[in-house]
Amino acid sequence: MLDDMGLTYPQLLSLMVLWETDDLSVRELCDRLDLDSGTVSPMLKRLAALGVITRERDPEDERSVRIRLTDAGRALELPACGLSQMMIDVLGMTSEQFADLKQTLELITERTSFSPPTR
Repeated sequence: MLDDMGLTYPQLLSLMVLWETDDLSVRELCDRLDLDSGTVSPMLKRLAALGVITRERDPEDERSVRIRLTDAGRALELPACGLSQMMIDVLGMTSEQFADLKQTLELITERTSFSPPTR
């Protein structure tokens, strides 16, 4: 299904974050994905080339790039929801069980993520 949508799994995850909260800085998106900008930036360039996001310098902070969905990017949300439900079905789980699993995995990730001390 991802091939049909013209997306890779990491691209889908990026779009899922943007469907939840559009108009993020690259740093905010990286934080939400728990990936570094060296990984995310090339992916965002490909998504922009596909026409599903825009990348624009923040007028208030020229060092920051803002990521926004286009209409084409928003239009992928409904088909992607079908993909999520298909994966839940393949796993033989109810939506509630999947939500519980997701919450547990997020807790594990939070508790095992390294956060360097702030100065």
